[in-house]
Amino acid sequence: MSSKINTIVIPIVRTDYILRCLETLHKNTPPNFSVIVVDQSIPNSEWEAKVRKLCDLHIKSCKWNFGFAMASNLGIRLAPTKYVSVCNDDVEFMPLWWEGIEETFEKFPTALGVNPMSPLEPGWGWGKEGFIEHLGYKEEFSEEDVNRLKELRKGQVIDGITTWCTVFKLEELTRNVGLYDERFTPGSGEDYCLNARAYMAGYRMLSTSLSWVWHWWGRSKDALPGLKCALPQARPAWNKLGELYPKGFDVWGKIKGVKIYRVPEVARFDLESNKQEEEKRTFVWQEQQSVIPLSGQ
Repeated sequence: MSSKINTIVIPIVRTDYILRCLETLHKNTPPNFSVIVVDQSIPNSEWEAKVRKLCDLHIKSCKWNFGFAMASNLGIRLAPTKYVSVCNDDVEFMPLWWEGIEETFEKFPTALGVNPMSPLEPGWGWGKEGFIEHLGYKEEFSEEDVNRLKELRKGQVIDGITTWCTVFKLEELTRNVGLYDERFTPGSGEDYCLNARAYMAGYRMLSTSLSWVWHWWGRSKDALPGLKCALPQARPAWNKLGELYPKGFDVWGKIKGVKIYRVPEVARFDLESNKQEEEKRTFVWQEQQSVIPLSGQ
């Protein structure tokens, strides 16, 4: 095992957010982490050199947009640490975010995954249109800003999360729950599927007011022209879930606030599927991308 305790996996298809994400990560996180960037952007050697200076492993896919689920799974499989974090690139880290994550895991031992909260929040969670700003954007957030936000949402955790910046217990995730179902398009159910399997295995997936990062919401999953999806025939939108899961999938069904499967057997089937297709997926990655570590590492 690595001496570090957290591996942060960041899939990207754009180039305009990742540098800010990595800079704020390094500034506001104790030096106990590694970073894997799964880069599906259009090749640009000058820009890629800047990214490699800020990460431990840069994985470049030159031809394909693998999507959030497949790209995240690749990084998770390479993680050597106690925790693995899956993060969108349109996130900017605020002071004390990691300390808040650790405190939440200590308070809630059955938590498998923990998300920070964002000062910018979608209004649908409050029954409103657009977004709610609990605190306006700043290029440099302070600890005082974070403490104000903690007081605003004092002691809150929310069950059921979208995994835009989620820290997982790696061993329990891989052993008891399984990784993302790679047949989903980004933002179309892959995280709800993972939530479902986590709760069925006796875990909780929590958003915590003890940890805060800024999230721009939805910008990191944009597709880019010139990049083909790796498995277009197998990546459904929500309205196609009935075809993918013949036993039934209810996107809006709720258990403990989580969009979840009605039938537990479906989740168990997915775990079996992940194991059966692992060799095939590994081959696809080896064929289509190159792994570029930092020199000397």
